Amino acid sequence: MRPPKPLEWHKDDLLVVVDRPRFGLKDPDYRDYIVERCLGLRPGMVVVDVGCGSAASSLTFVPYVLPGGRLVGCDRDPEVLQIAERHAAEQSLSDYVEFRVGEAERIPSEDDEADVIYCQTLLMHVPDAAKVLAEMIRVVKPGGLVAAMEPDFSAAGIALVNGEPRPPERAALWAHTMTLIHKGAIERGAGDWTIGSRVGLIMRELGLKQIRVRQTPGSFTIVPSTKAPSNREALDWAMELFYPPEGSDLFRLQRDNYLAGGGTKEGWQEFADMRALETEHIMGDHEGSRSIVQTHIPGFLSMGRLPE
Repeated sequence: MRPPKPLEWHKDDLLVVVDRPRFGLKDPDYRDYIVERCLGLRPGMVVVDVGCGSAASSLTFVPYVLPGGRLVGCDRDPEVLQIAERHAAEQSLSDYVEFRVGEAERIPSEDDEADVIYCQTLLMHVPDAAKVLAEMIRVVKPGGLVAAMEPDFSAAGIALVNGEPRPPERAALWAHTMTLIHKGAIERGAGDWTIGSRVGLIMRELGLKQIRVRQTPGSFTIVPSTKAPSNREALDWAMELFYPPEGSDLFRLQRDNYLAGGGTKEGWQEFADMRALETEHIMGDHEGSRSIVQTHIPGFLSMGRLPE
């Protein structure tokens, strides 16, 4: 097969598209939709973010609850909370936020503290999502909102446009391996990366009402090499997620989950070799302006209200 020729790009127009915040709550239009229309944040509210990490997402909530409101961020890692505090200070928000160390299964908050309690990509990592959601319900006020934004990696994928297509046998190997990875993770109590589409059902079983589920944008197109910093950021993010380097934490986690799910060492080596080959192919075509990398990760924002 002849290598694809470099594509003709309208670079000036392209930079306008890619050189801006595009990811999740960093995008102002998307943030307004989530915060105002879905979460219903307004001045005076108390928002609790469980598993807040560096608070890059939830700090964007603060202007919507001022004056009179505040953000409480909880995470089990005190070091990452130091980063969150620094981010809050850099944005002059320290007076309106509080960070607490604690586990998601034992949220460091009083009963009925929050008007809205929220988590993002947290339930996918815990062994018992229902237990964490029940704890979130304890913290929210009667009539308050419980919200969780979680992915479903069972349908996640990465495609290469204008490059050599993935042969059917490779596609089958990818799908089979990912199925065993997700199966093994659940059996090991290492989380469930397919939980996003089922969170609303768990909320209903726990007694929440007015259940709403919104699919969140999960497709990102990463264009060939440009001067836009966000373009390289997106490429690095996609490659680390779908093609983690050997020896990385995610590589080891996926390997262990795969073996626990019924896979063999020989099968894992075949999959690892395939990913190494595709990594070389994607990066070569991308840097040579011969392809577009497109990723898709279905995400779901599930919301339910605690009855008055």
